[in-house]
Amino acid sequence: MTEAPPPALAEASPIERVIRAPIAQKSSAEAIALAAESVPDIIPDEKMASDVVELIRRITGVLKALEIERKSVTVPINDGLNRLNARFKALSGPLEAAKKSLVNKGHNYRMEQQRRADAEAEQIRKDAEDRALDEAQRLQEADEVEQAEEVLEAAADGIAAPIVAPVQKIVGTYGGVAFSKKSWTFAVEDITVVPAEFLLINQVAVNTLIRKAQDPSRLRVPGLKIYQKETTGYR
Repeated sequence: MTEAPPPALAEASPIERVIRAPIAQKSSAEAIALAAESVPDIIPDEKMASDVVELIRRITGVLKALEIERKSVTVPINDGLNRLNARFKALSGPLEAAKKSLVNKGHNYRMEQQRRADAEAEQIRKDAEDRALDEAQRLQEADEVEQAEEVLEAAADGIAAPIVAPVQKIVGTYGGVAFSKKSWTFAVEDITVVPAEFLLINQVAVNTLIRKAQDPSRLRVPGLKIYQKETTGYR
């Protein structure tokens, strides 16, 4: 059964019950939420404004207590996790570097195979074209002009290079497989014409510039408005 509040608080408003409770007593989230909801959007007088300040102070205290309690559990866990990650990073780091190097070398090998295949296809096409020209010349020398013209027209239309495909899959000695795959990506060619929705403001850099400036009001950054924003602080 829930205990009744002390007589002095029995008739108090929700906000007063929270701020007048003993400082050592943790106010429940429900009580704090109820107290916050009881504050009107427009604070009517100095008394309620003072109560709001005290309520914010109480909420800040409860949040700090909760954070201390959270850290008492999470800090040992995180410390252990950091040590574990450091150990595995020391072991996996050299392996990742070796894998990356080998992947690059394997990719270079495949690109070289593709280059050779393209060169072979082009040579086959050129050889076919040369044979067509030689045949046309032979026909002309034999007074077979009409047939020679047909051969030359076919050569002029172009002889399609045959498709000489490199190996699409490489199988390792013990079952490893390397295969070719393609995916779409991008590279910036002219940042000045990239649409705005694909750009991102570096907020950290801008805030650092403002913080280090002796007189932020004199800062001028094209496309940005630098101004003072007033907020209310509580403690």
